[in-house]
Amino acid sequence: MEFEIRLLTQDDLEQAFRLEQQAFNTPKERRDLWMKRALPERTHGAFANGRLAATTHVHAFGQFFGGRSVPMGGVGNVAVAPEHRGEGLAHRIMTEALQGMRARGEAVSTLFPATTTLYRGLGYELAGAAVWHQVSPETLRGLRGANALETRRVEKGDDPTGIRCCYERVAPEINGWL
Repeated sequence: MEFEIRLLTQDDLEQAFRLEQQAFNTPKERRDLWMKRALPERTHGAFANGRLAATTHVHAFGQFFGGRSVPMGGVGNVAVAPEHRGEGLAHRIMTEALQGMRARGEAVSTLFPATTTLYRGLGYELAGAAVWHQVSPETLRGLRGANALETRRVEKGDDPTGIRCCYERVAPEINGWL
């Protein structure tokens, strides 16, 4: 079967969302937000007879190394329709995505691999970890100088400026942070 590999257009986004729903069990309630955030100019697809068979998106990020942000392409969900799995489409659209990153000057690329075989063949390797920390304000009270530290829970709708300022002050000091 012949496949056309190309960037998506606005008209392809509905097909892309349906494919992502199928591949990752994305809830239909996320459709509007997904469509709002979708960037067809950064999304590659493989088409068979006009129908989307595989897709991946590359987010525009920066990753800190040596105190400066290096342009980074963050690979989003790589989805292949079940009837087209095993045909090499993930490799083909990832190859196109990598060429796009190179052309845009994105010197680094990261992803969370579902499998290592495909991505190792494209030059990726396991190199980091995703870590989440959750701290209750009460645990901070025993720290030295904690009396001068005001703590409170961040609520939905709060202005994130303070958190962003803190992150922007700390992130350049830690290699690999976005």
